[in-house]
Amino acid sequence: MNESKLFRLFFFICLAASLAAHSSLCIPAHGGLQFFYDPLTGNVSLDTSATRNGSILSYSLGLNPHASDIRFRTDNLIRLSNSTFVTNRTLDVGEGFVSQPLAGFYTIGDILPTGLSEDTWGRLFADVFFKFGIYRPTDNELGDYTYSDVLGGGTPPTAEFIYGRPDREFDNSVDLIDPETLKWADAATIIYHAQTGELFLDTTDADSGYTTGILLQSEGAFLADNFIPVIDSPLTSASTDTLFQVADLIEPGVYNLGEVLPAGMMREQFESTFSNARFLSRAGFSGGSLDFAIDGLPVSFSYIQIPEPITALLVLIGTLGSTLMRLRVRLAAVH
Repeated sequence: MNESKLFRLFFFICLAASLAAHSSLCIPAHGGLQFFYDPLTGNVSLDTSATRNGSILSYSLGLNPHASDIRFRTDNLIRLSNSTFVTNRTLDVGEGFVSQPLAGFYTIGDILPTGLSEDTWGRLFADVFFKFGIYRPTDNELGDYTYSDVLGGGTPPTAEFIYGRPDREFDNSVDLIDPETLKWADAATIIYHAQTGELFLDTTDADSGYTTGILLQSEGAFLADNFIPVIDSPLTSASTDTLFQVADLIEPGVYNLGEVLPAGMMREQFESTFSNARFLSRAGFSGGSLDFAIDGLPVSFSYIQIPEPITALLVLIGTLGSTLMRLRVRLAAVH
């Protein structure tokens, strides 16, 4: 299986199965994702309104190089979100929307040759819902497609491929961030505050930067109900064994993950709590996957100890003195 197919398969499985154990879904019958092709421009667009959630979490289109000479015009692909889960190849295009589902009517650009017939468009992707593995010389399918609309919802309804562009305005955003221009993190630190049991994720030092995910694992040590996600993302999970999140893009910062460990742990006890602690820098169809073991980088640990009683007393006295001084200055100003 080639690299692009592997990423597409892995990402589709993650979106289809992730959190299934946490989902109780009652999904009404709906149609599927609609794809449109404009033969005058080669434009491809998609409408999510008929899907089960009225939105999608990913899409992907693939071409069989043995069945035709049709190739994607990769320079024309339009990204639809700030997600780094994007692939743009002459035989594969796709995107995953990990933080927020995509809802609406969007163009993905003039990515196909102009002048394809209605019959060709109708057969170009619709014959196969995700061809497993690479195409063989004997395969007759022109191409394949995938999309996901409900986490844990199984295989979505069949997509519809419509000839011609609807008379509608596209919902595309115009201010997307180009992942190629960002400084991606080579380092991240997990900070433990012994006085409160809080964990913090710090990605602000000189070697750090943008990230896309965090995975912390222990053997039943986490207070999962206290977990505070870094960002709103459907790919988030918290249990006594695992704290996990993957997002489109996480800006550099210091993030409070909540009081997820008992307070008062010693440094050695804190560091030995983790059976695994890794983060994802840039991920995506073209740049990696959701596999923390392969693509993840180890985090560093930092320990903030409980102040000694005399130190805490001096801090308290200093704080009270500073407060009284400010009050005194204000009273003097009034009189």
